[in-house]
Amino acid sequence: MFKTTKTGFLKAACLMLAVMMLAACVISGTMAKYVSKGTVSADGLTLTVAAWDVQVNGVTLGEPNSVGSTSWEIENLDDVNAEKPADGKIAPGTWGYAAVFTITNNSDVDAIVTISGIDSLELSGVTSGGPEFMVVVAENPPGSYDESAGSDTFRVGLTQSGGSTILYICYKWEFGEETDDTSIAGKDLTFSGSLTVTAEQASEPV
Repeated sequence: MFKTTKTGFLKAACLMLAVMMLAACVISGTMAKYVSKGTVSADGLTLTVAAWDVQVNGVTLGEPNSVGSTSWEIENLDDVNAEKPADGKIAPGTWGYAAVFTITNNSDVDAIVTISGIDSLELSGVTSGGPEFMVVVAENPPGSYDESAGSDTFRVGLTQSGGSTILYICYKWEFGEETDDTSIAGKDLTFSGSLTVTAEQASEPV
């Protein structure tokens, strides 16, 4: 009696399982969904590349809107219309500034500007104990030579769209031993050596 009941139960369970599987197949076969495909043309889409233009006293370094870093060697400070001191004479025991640069970043990205070759500057015709040169960042003429942080390489970060800084090329002529350079007294001396100004896009905000 027990075996017969168990067998009947198993048959009923198998039958119910078969019915459920059949119903699932029927339902899945009758369900529907909408599917549509189309193509969207990318022709005519534009992206504007950020402008790149770094200037020294209004003169663009390299080619405007060139991609990547640009550099320019200033062989003569007059090439960038560098402002000169209005008065004062350079002599042993004096200090002052030889030129003023306003560097402006008109780019759409931040820039790092590097000035190298500062320690190569000298005055032609001075054969002994000539002046030393350094760079000072200031809005107005520096109050003393000691404010300068001199090195062969100077770096400054400029923000995009008009970030600027004013750099003074300062000199200091130490008062020391007697010199026989009297032939240069009262004369205009020119610079020898050169500065190289390089601007490159900053990898992170400055």
